Amino acid sequence: MLEACDVSFSYGEEPVLQGVSFSVTPGELVALVGGNGSGKSTLGRLLAGALLPEAGSVVCEGFDSSEPDSRPEVRRMVGLVVQNPADQLVSTVVADEVGFGPQNLGLSAFEVGVRVDAALEAVGLAGYGAREVNALSGGEQQRLALAGVLAMEPAYLVLDEALSMVDSAERPQLRALVRRLARERGIGVVMVTHDPIEALGADRVVVLKEGRVSWSGEPDTLVRNERELLERVLMTGPYERAFCTAVDEGYRLASGVEPADFAAWLAGEGRGACDAVRSCLRGVEKGDARDRRAADGVQTAAAPLLSANGLSVGYGGRAVLRDVSLALEAGTVTLMAGESGAGKSTLATVLAGLAEPLAGSVAYAGEGRPALAFQQPENQLFLESVEAELAFGPRQLGCDEAEVRRRVGEAAEALGLDGELLARDPFSLSGGQSRRVALGCVLTLDASAVILDEPTSGLDAASRRSLHKVVRDLAHAGRAVLVISHDLEEWLGVADRVVLVAGGTLAWQGSVAELAGDPGAFGRAGLVAPEAWELARRLAATAGCPTSDGRAEPTAADVPSRAAASIAASEAQRARAASGAASAQKPSEGAESASSPLAGVDARVKLVLLFCAILALFITQKPLAFVVWVVIALALGRLGGMGVGRLVRALRPAAVLLCFIVAANLISCDGSAAIELAGPVGINTAGAARAAAAVARIALMVVFSVVVTATTTPVAVADAFVRLARPLARLRVPVDEIGLVLSLALRFIPLVMDELNRVRLAQRSRGVRFDEGGIAVRIRVWGTVLVPVMVGLFRRADRLGAAMDARCYHEGTRRPHEPHPLTDRDRVLLIMGLIIIVDLALAGR
Repeated sequence: MLEACDVSFSYGEEPVLQGVSFSVTPGELVALVGGNGSGKSTLGRLLAGALLPEAGSVVCEGFDSSEPDSRPEVRRMVGLVVQNPADQLVSTVVADEVGFGPQNLGLSAFEVGVRVDAALEAVGLAGYGAREVNALSGGEQQRLALAGVLAMEPAYLVLDEALSMVDSAERPQLRALVRRLARERGIGVVMVTHDPIEALGADRVVVLKEGRVSWSGEPDTLVRNERELLERVLMTGPYERAFCTAVDEGYRLASGVEPADFAAWLAGEGRGACDAVRSCLRGVEKGDARDRRAADGVQTAAAPLLSANGLSVGYGGRAVLRDVSLALEAGTVTLMAGESGAGKSTLATVLAGLAEPLAGSVAYAGEGRPALAFQQPENQLFLESVEAELAFGPRQLGCDEAEVRRRVGEAAEALGLDGELLARDPFSLSGGQSRRVALGCVLTLDASAVILDEPTSGLDAASRRSLHKVVRDLAHAGRAVLVISHDLEEWLGVADRVVLVAGGTLAWQGSVAELAGDPGAFGRAGLVAPEAWELARRLAATAGCPTSDGRAEPTAADVPSRAAASIAASEAQRARAASGAASAQKPSEGAESASSPLAGVDARVKLVLLFCAILALFITQKPLAFVVWVVIALALGRLGGMGVGRLVRALRPAAVLLCFIVAANLISCDGSAAIELAGPVGINTAGAARAAAAVARIALMVVFSVVVTATTTPVAVADAFVRLARPLARLRVPVDEIGLVLSLALRFIPLVMDELNRVRLAQRSRGVRFDEGGIAVRIRVWGTVLVPVMVGLFRRADRLGAAMDARCYHEGTRRPHEPHPLTDRDRVLLIMGLIIIVDLALAGR
C-alpha cells in the first residue's frame, strides 16, 4: 500500500496541505480532484517521494520517504508522470530516454534493453526505439514519458494531469492504457485530473479543498448522492449528464465510461433508460450554437474582422502551413482543433501578426493588433504583482491610468481574481492561478480579435465556466474569438464555427450544425468525435433501443448512423496515412541528416576527425589548401544530407563576427594603409589576406561542426565523449556525469531558443516594441523577455532535476559504459580521415 498519513506541507509561509490522509492499494485507480491551488499536485509529488512532508509521513510498502535510506526505494516504487512531457524527458532518442531509469538502477545493457522493449510495447510505441524524441507527436511524447517510468517497474504511478495536453484521438487510448496498467499489471494509480471522464472511470474519487480531503468515495456514490459536489469540482456537459441519468437508472460506472461501454448497456439491460439518456444528448449534434449570435443580439458582420487568404508558412525548408484561408467574423466564437503538430499554433501566430507568411496575406479590420494567449501563457509573467502584470499591456499601449484601472478591474472580475490574489507575487501562484492571470493579461489588451491557444488546460471546473462566460461575453460585445483546443467536448457547446486542421491544411470548416451533417470531418483531421456525439451516434444506431412511443429510432434521422461512424474511422485512417505520406515526400532537414550516410559513422570517429580538422585549419595558410578544405566541406555536407543552402544558413549566426574580422583586418587607421581613403584611414591589402584566411577558418569550422551535430544525436555525442575521455576517470574526473550534463545541454539548447522566441512573441502581443527607442530603452524592453525566460530556465531545471531524481539518478550509481569497439569500416574511415587531414595540414603550411 502507498499511504500518506496526516501529512502537511507549505511553500514558504503558505500552507498547501493540512493533515491529509490518503491511500492507494495495488491495482486500484484513484482520481484526485479539486480546485486550482487545492494541493493536488503537491500531494502527488509527496506520494512519489519528490517532496518530503513537513508533518506526517508517506509510506510505500513499509518504506518511509522521510528516512534517507528508504527514500530511493520509494522513488523506485512510485513513478511520477507530469502534465508536460518536456519537463521530464532527458534524452533525444526514444530508446535512451526509456533506458535512463534502468541504467540508474545499475542494470546491465542486456537487462536495460529488455525493459526498454517491454515498456515501449506496453505503451504502444514498439519499434520506436531509434526515433528522435522531438519528432514524436504530443500524445506519443506523453506515452514515452510513461514508458520511461514503466521501465523502472514501479508498483505505483502518480499521473499529474498527464493526459490533459493530448488530442482527442490520443486521449481515449491513453485512458484505456492507464486502466490496463491498473487492472492487468496490478499497478496502483493516482490520477490528478480535472477531466470528468478520467475521474468517473476511477475506482475511487478523492476531493481536495483548501489543502484538506473534503470527500472520498466511489464514483457511483459521487454521481448518485453528491450531485452538487460533482458539478462543483468537475466540468460536466451532456455526456456527463447522460452518465448521471444512467447511474440513477442502475448503471454502474465500473462497467466503463467510454461511449462503447455505455451504448452496450443501453442496448441491453439499460434499454429502459434510452429515452432519459437521449434527452440529455438532444441537440448535441444539431448545432445548437448556430443561432447563438442572434440570441445574443449580435449582428453578423458584413466583412470578416480577421481573415487569412492563401497562407503558406515554412521553417528551415519544411512546410508547416499550405494554402490556408479562413475568416473570423465579429460576434463569433470559432473553435480550431487538430492533431498535435498540425500547425494550429503557427497559424495563430501568423493571424496575430507576430510572424510573416511565405505566401498569402492576413487582413485585420479591427484596432491595434489581435491579442494572442500562447500555450502556457503563465511563462511570460515577470513583474512583482498580479495587478502589475494585468496593467502592463494597457500601459504599453499608452492608456491613461484611469483606463488601465478600468481594464484591470474588468479582467480581474471576469476571471475571479480577488484583491488578495492581485497583490500576490505571480511566481507564488499555482499552475491554474497563473493561467488565469495570464489570460487576464490578454483581456486587458481590449483587442477586437482574441486568439486563445489551449486556454483551459490545467484550469478547474469553476475557472473553465468563468472563461466560457468571458469568451461568450467577448463575442456578445462584437469581438472575434478563436479558441484552439484539444477538448472538443468542452468547446463545441460554446463555439459558433469550427475549423479542423490536418497536416498544415484546413481539413474542414463551417458551423457546428454543418459539422453535425458531415460524419467524416473529424476523421479527415485525424481526430475522433467528442464522447457525447459518439454516444448519440451509437444510441441512434443501436437496434432495439425504442423511443418513448415504442417505435425503433431511425438510424438516419437526427444523427449519423453506425455507417457514419465507420466513415469517420476510415477517414481518420486515410488522414493519418496521408500525413505520413506527406512527411515521407517532404522530409525535414533533420530527418534527411538522420538518414544520411554520415549518420551511421561512429560518433567517436566524427569527433576525433572534427577536432583534428580544426587544429589543421589553424595552421593552414595557402589559398589552394583552403580551396581543398571547401571542397571537402561541401562533399561532407552532401553526404550529411545538407545542401549548400543549409550550410550557408548555418553561417548566419557567425555573420557579425565574420564582418568584424574583415573590418578589423582590412581597415587601417594608423596611416600605413596601401590604399588611402580619408586621412589616416585606408585599406590594408595585407590585412585583406589575413581577413580572408580568418573568415575561411571560422566558416569551415562552423560547417564541419554543423555536419557533425546534424548527423549525430546529442546522446551519441555524450556517449562518444564519455568513451574517449574514459582514461580521465582514473584520475577521478567524473566523466560519466560530465557526459550526462553534455547530453542534457545539447537537448535543451534548442528548447531554450524556442522558449526565448515564444516569450518574445508573447510580449509583442502585449504591446512591447523591440525596435523603438535608444539603447537604454531597448535593454529595459528585452528585460520583459529575459526575466521570464531565465525564470523559466530555473523552473525547467528544477523540474528536470526532480524528474531525474524520481528516476533514481544519483552520482556514481550508473553502470560504466560497456566496451563498444569500432567496426572495421569506422576504423578505415578514421585512418583515411587522419591521413587526409595531416596531408592537408603539411601541404597548406
